Amino acid sequence: MNCQYCLTPMGNGKFCPSCGASSSAASSPPAFEPAQPEQPPAWNNDPRNVNVNQQPAFDQPQPAWQAQQPMQQQPAWQPVPVPKRRPFYARWWFWVLVVIGVLFVIGVVVGGGEGLSEQELVGRWGWDENTSWTYQFDADGTGSRTHNAGRERFYWSVSGRTLRIESQTNRNLQFNRRIERWTMRYNNGELSLSLEGTTYRYIRMGGGGANVIDAEPTVPAETTPAPATVTAAQVVGTWNWDEHPTWQYFFAPNGEGTRGGGGASVEEFAWEVENGVLFINSIDGRALQFGVANEEWSVRIADGAMTLRSRQAQNMEYTYLRAE
Repeated sequence: MNCQYCLTPMGNGKFCPSCGASSSAASSPPAFEPAQPEQPPAWNNDPRNVNVNQQPAFDQPQPAWQAQQPMQQQPAWQPVPVPKRRPFYARWWFWVLVVIGVLFVIGVVVGGGEGLSEQELVGRWGWDENTSWTYQFDADGTGSRTHNAGRERFYWSVSGRTLRIESQTNRNLQFNRRIERWTMRYNNGELSLSLEGTTYRYIRMGGGGANVIDAEPTVPAETTPAPATVTAAQVVGTWNWDEHPTWQYFFAPNGEGTRGGGGASVEEFAWEVENGVLFINSIDGRALQFGVANEEWSVRIADGAMTLRSRQAQNMEYTYLRAE
C-alpha cells in the first residue's frame, strides 16, 4: 500500500514513514492504463472558429500540379459573337454624300446659268426694276452706266464668269472702288451681276448680242445706205414739237438746254451726244419730265426733222422740226 499523498510504500503500517499520513489515506497504486492520444478541444472542431496561427489559404504555396496547369481556353468550335451592323443612315459616309448632294443642288438652282463672252455682252442692258438704270458695253472695251449721280464711264473686260470694270479716271466708281469684279451669269435672256452678295439683274435693251429686245431694224446696205451718225453740232439749236409747235427743245452749244413752253413748265438740263445717242441729264439729280434723272434717246436727223426714240421705254418716239 502506498501513501496517497507522497506515494511512499507503507506496507501494513498505519502511518506513512515519509509524511506521517494515516494509512486511511493510502491507496493501492493505480492500474496501468495505456496512454490515450490527446484530443483537441471540441471548440477547435467548430468550423466557425478560425485558427489565427494557420497560414491563410491564399498565402500557401500551390501544389506543383496546380501551378503548372494551363489556363482553360474556349473550345475551337465555339462561335465568335458578331457585332450588330449599324443602319446605313448611321454611317458617316452617308451624311457626307447628303451634304455634297445638297451643295450641288444649291449650286444648280442658285448659281444656274453661264457667263457671256465679250462679244455677247456688247450692247445695252437695263435694270429689271428700273430700266432707266442702264449699262452700255461698247466693243472697244469702254462702257458707261447711269445712276443717281449721273453717268460714269469705265473700261471693261470679261474673264470666264467675271466681269471686270475699271475706272477711267482712277477715282472710285459708284460702288466705292476703282476696280469692280462682278460674278456674271446669263440665263433665259437675263443677265445677273453679283458683287459681295448683292445681285442685280438686267435685260438687254438692244445693240448687240443674242435675244435683242427692242432692237433697231436693220436695212441691207445695198438697198438703203445707213444714216450717218448724228453729232452734237447737228443738234445745237431750237426744235419745235411737230404736234404742238409751242413746245420746243433748245440745245445750247455749251451743253446746257431747256424744254417746255406752250402752257407747260420749262425745265433745264445738261446734254451731250455720243455715237448717235442723246443723253439728257438732270442738273440737280431730281427726276425730269419723263420720270428719270438721266434720259437716253436715239437721235436721227433728216430733212430738217429730228426724231428722238427713247432707249429706256418702249414705243416712245417724238419728232421735232428745226425752228426758222
